[in-house]
Amino acid sequence: MTTGPERGPAVSRRSWSSGSSNVTTLQAGRGEWYCALAWARSLGERGRQADALEALSSYLATGWWTAVVAAAELLEGWGRVDEGGRL
Repeated sequence: MTTGPERGPAVSRRSWSSGSSNVTTLQAGRGEWYCALAWARSLGERGRQADALEALSSYLATGWWTAVVAAAELLEGWGRVDEGGRL
């Protein structure tokens, strides 16, 4: 069984892949980082990049480095490298 900080990503990935996107989305709205990141990735994959960044905005507003790196990676993946460098 996975415990500690690695448990979060595994649980959010399993929830998302098993069709529990509503649960993941709800938890993302409640401040669960790994769920917010999974939700943002999903939005980005569907071409909803602005919504994806909005899903991470409360984390980015704090300057939390983990969120900044994740958002920069999303932006880079969307071909928006210059914006990622400005985070």
